[in-house]
Amino acid sequence: KILLIEDNKELAQIVKRQLAPLHINVDIAYTGEEGIRLAKTAYYEVILTDLLLDIALSGLDVIRLIRKFDRHIPIIVVSALQDLETKMSAFTAGVDDYILKPFHIDELAVRIRRHAQRANRPFVTQLAYRGLTYDVDKKCVGYKDQKIFLKNKEAALFEYMINHTERPLSRDELITSVWHLNQDPNSNIVDVAVKKLRQKIDKQLGVSYIKTL
Repeated sequence: KILLIEDNKELAQIVKRQLAPLHINVDIAYTGEEGIRLAKTAYYEVILTDLLLDIALSGLDVIRLIRKFDRHIPIIVVSALQDLETKMSAFTAGVDDYILKPFHIDELAVRIRRHAQRANRPFVTQLAYRGLTYDVDKKCVGYKDQKIFLKNKEAALFEYMINHTERPLSRDELITSVWHLNQDPNSNIVDVAVKKLRQKIDKQLGVSYIKTL
């Protein structure tokens, strides 16, 4: 899982959507302050950040603050700024790599994996939660000697859930992060999908993992 700090919401969602098939899960922070909060409270293999963020905290500010509490996590700047002075300032602040916008998603993915491997923060393809296991590549949920294979959207929803078990997930967040759609208060797409997932996992396994608050 990586953290992307990017104030351009449309671009952030595009990057998240294009990295998903490559098994790189992305959390998004649209402000520097939110990026700092997430970097402190969650585990990430790599952090990506733009330099031109909000007025309160610039990208360079974010990098310097992260380096105060985490000296080892790889940080990659993703920016349209290509002058030498800006690049030198970023590396001086503590970044590990600098990639220019626009970029090819395959190149970004290679750089992410390379830095994660160098930092001994390998991407996890086997997830676990309270006796439940999930194979990201095979889209397979395991419990004791039982296995349940999920379809594409079921797998995306379940993977997002198991990666965020530390807090409740709202319908709006799931619509944005899993379906990559704008929030719609009249849509029941999340309720239907969660119900099907609960029937497929909880009822077949005989245990309750998915709860609605």
